Amino acid sequence: SEDAQIISYVQELLRTHRASEATFQALYGRLGEKGLVELTATVGYYAMVACTLNAFDLVTATGAEEFKIG
Repeated sequence: SEDAQIISYVQELLRTHRASEATFQALYGRLGEKGLVELTATVGYYAMVACTLNAFDLVTATGAEEFKIG
């Protein structure tokens, strides 16, 4: 599925810092150069934010219970 391609790409990037040629080509064909660059930059941005928050052990002022879905 389309979501599975994105999930595979993001998992590969975060686990190995690279994407396989098959995963890359599948998304490149679907999103094009601009779309794939934007997706990759977004993943990198959120990873950087997560590292910063984790490094300084930051939590929300209201607590995690405020973010429960359902």
